[in-house]
Amino acid sequence: MFDNASSRSTDQPKLHGDALIDWQQIITLTKNALDQRDYDAVIDQSSAAIDDLQQKLVQLFKMRVVAWGRKLKFAEELKDAMAIIQYAPHDPVGYFRVGHRYIDQGLQAKAFEVFSSGLRNVPRTNHLYEMLRIDQHRSLVSRCKRIDFIANVPFDIMAIIVDHIPQETLAECLEVSSIWRQKLLAYPGCWRNVRIEKFKPTVGPSVYRALPNICHHIREFSLPHAPQVTKCLELMRTKNFASLQSFHTQEPLFNVPQDNYALFYMCLPNIAVSLKSLDIHTHKNQTLLLSQVLAICRNLTSIRFRDWAYPKAFTGLRLPFNTSLQKVVLESQDDNLRSSDLVDLFKCSPEIRYLALTNCHNDMYTLVGEHCPNIKELKITNYAHPLGYFKAESNDGIGLRTLRADRPPSRFTLASLIDRHLNTLRNLRISFPDTDMTATNWGSLSSFSLPNLAHLSLEEVPEAVTNELPSLFAQCSNLESIYLHIVYGDIPEDAFTAAAKLKQLTALVLHEASFTEQSMLRFLREVQCQQDGRPGLKELELCDCNDTAAVLIACTTIQSLVSLTIDPYTDLEVDDKRSFVEGLAELPRLQKLWLQSVDFFDYNLLRIGESKSLKQVELYNIHGLTEEQIRSAFPSHITLLLD
Repeated sequence: MFDNASSRSTDQPKLHGDALIDWQQIITLTKNALDQRDYDAVIDQSSAAIDDLQQKLVQLFKMRVVAWGRKLKFAEELKDAMAIIQYAPHDPVGYFRVGHRYIDQGLQAKAFEVFSSGLRNVPRTNHLYEMLRIDQHRSLVSRCKRIDFIANVPFDIMAIIVDHIPQETLAECLEVSSIWRQKLLAYPGCWRNVRIEKFKPTVGPSVYRALPNICHHIREFSLPHAPQVTKCLELMRTKNFASLQSFHTQEPLFNVPQDNYALFYMCLPNIAVSLKSLDIHTHKNQTLLLSQVLAICRNLTSIRFRDWAYPKAFTGLRLPFNTSLQKVVLESQDDNLRSSDLVDLFKCSPEIRYLALTNCHNDMYTLVGEHCPNIKELKITNYAHPLGYFKAESNDGIGLRTLRADRPPSRFTLASLIDRHLNTLRNLRISFPDTDMTATNWGSLSSFSLPNLAHLSLEEVPEAVTNELPSLFAQCSNLESIYLHIVYGDIPEDAFTAAAKLKQLTALVLHEASFTEQSMLRFLREVQCQQDGRPGLKELELCDCNDTAAVLIACTTIQSLVSLTIDPYTDLEVDDKRSFVEGLAELPRLQKLWLQSVDFFDYNLLRIGESKSLKQVELYNIHGLTEEQIRSAFPSHITLLLD
């Protein structure tokens, strides 16, 4: 009957071994046998067909239950697994699927019942019978010990626990059970700041897939570059992002099709009312216009607009309205930022406090001075021009407190600004690379009289400036810290004499600087002997300097030292090393020690470890001892860092 190929139906073919079953023919033959009252034939024919159908049905259920599980359709998976138990009660697969799904949902009691039912129905000879018994025991133990911290603990306790769980893990928790999903989606705290580092595959739980359900909680939203950005922008256009205050694009987000730019404009009205901070980045030939963005989002207080594209996003910027901007960061390629394009922005944004510009024209300083009366911090970076990096900062609204300049062509570039803020300037940092190092440009740096300057940092110091250090230190009588990095020419002896007279000096940092042994020893002796209520030298760094053994030993005599960093220029002899180590161990206030390229014996480190004040020791490039020997030399209360 089953091998009659000529009678196969093309409507409902079914597999039976290597042959196809014609179900219509089976039904017809069974009906004829019933009409002829041949009941035995009816039973035999129908039973054979039903048994075969049931076996194939169970096989299909097993395959579909795997598919539901991989698609995270857990309700459908559970339904099919129960069907397997119904149609094949002696097959352990259905019990495993149902029991494990109940365990994942925290339903240990139900899982125990399912595994117990499996043990009653599955033959003991089945090779999976023992696994059923093990799972039954595990569910029983978990039932006694497990606490569902989402479903059963008070809401405030749940919130504390959830706040320490990564968002991607929380997205997976949404799929555990309806109770977990309901409670987690109702708690806004864990969804306020959503930063998607990367998009996971569409199959599987993720924050990206949870966006439609959590969007009304989100206050800060950050996206990477990926094809799914289009869907995220569409969600921002259509869903309820009423709480969104900050939107950030991780560059290069818009290195994607041009349609995304149009979609970005379309989503802005939906978030414009609540949006306070916007950070966007364009790429290649895909350009957003700053004027259009500001026209839509009029409640912005902070904007970072990075345009490395052409045509220029800032050209012809016109604003017929006042903005609420307090922080503005504009970055462009080459010299795209022109004062003529930004004058309207500055005029219509009187509350700007922080302004950072990349690659702008030199007349931008004048424009900012005229139209930004409340500015406290100014930062200008020019990658394409010799003027370099410029930063000015004010914290009290009265005058600038911090001034940083990279690659200024001469002192005249800074003179007017420094003269205007002599009484408020506290921090001055100048880097001199790639400049004309002649005395004409830098020989009169000491003409800056800065009575309130507390922190001075000079990098890649030309020899003309090195020669002016004595006068500069004398003019800055309230200096608290001096940082000199890569100094050309020997530091004059008078510079150390002037530094020793600074009553507030607490930190001296010298990197790649040269000096005479006599001048440094005199400075260290004078600092050591200072009394009259001075704070004393607390931080000293000598790295890659032409120091000698006598200088290093003298460093360990300064009783006020809290932090000492030494990268010696020469190797220490055994006796000098012993004196140096003894001095370190006896310093009463030393808390942090940084040493590099010093060859110690184990007893040297043991002696340093006896210090009563040390809290942190950093050792780099120490030869002659193993890591185990080094670590064993220091007690547990000292934090030890090794390279």
